[in-house]
Amino acid sequence: MAIGKKRPKTLELFGSEVKRYRSMSGLSQDQLGEEVPVCGSHVGKIERGETRCDRAIAVKLDEILDTRGALPSLWDELVLDAAFPVWFDWPEVESEADFLGTYQCLVVDGLLQTEDYASALLGGDKAATAARMKRPA
Repeated sequence: MAIGKKRPKTLELFGSEVKRYRSMSGLSQDQLGEEVPVCGSHVGKIERGETRCDRAIAVKLDEILDTRGALPSLWDELVLDAAFPVWFDWPEVESEADFLGTYQCLVVDGLLQTEDYASALLGGDKAATAARMKRPA
């Protein structure tokens, strides 16, 4: 498997729903982006599952596209746990490994981090910290 070329299916599913609602509203990516406000290319990346948007953006998209809570709900179910970069396919690769070898001279390995330590490293991002804490399972 080529790490880095595969996108998480959860991000693709969320993105396809954003695209569906945007298309139904008759807005282009640039027009939607102006209202969020983000650039139209960022909307495209969200729709293709190439990036993880913040929940605040999902809420704003919900308001603009009148999805009646569908996009924030999908974000909670699909995107929250996709807190790692799209190139980091650890669930598929790491779960099948016989052993993990690592050398960290300045940072405690992710599997050994406490919640406070992970939160500090991740800049207080609660979604990323929650996802990091699920890794040992």
